[in-house]
Amino acid sequence: MTWHVLTSSLVLSLILLIPLGIKWEIPKKITVPGSIMVGLLTGLIVRGIVEIYHIKFWQILILQIFLIIGISASLLLWRFFRDPERIPPEDKNAI
Repeated sequence: MTWHVLTSSLVLSLILLIPLGIKWEIPKKITVPGSIMVGLLTGLIVRGIVEIYHIKFWQILILQIFLIIGISASLLLWRFFRDPERIPPEDKNAI
């Protein structure tokens, strides 16, 4: 069952996140590895939950979809609201 959970997490992650990356014009060298990492993380979390609680396959799929969306949204928000260091110009006449 563990390989089924990891495989389905990877497939769902790729199906959900790659079209969004294409729509938002995110480079594929970031989208594909990011989708794979989100899928692996989701698979590991769901595998741990499945080992503790015996849940049905459709419940596993719903849990995976919510985790993929939640992890992806968290990463996008973290990247969007970063606070980079700003270096002011040294020119005295600069506004």
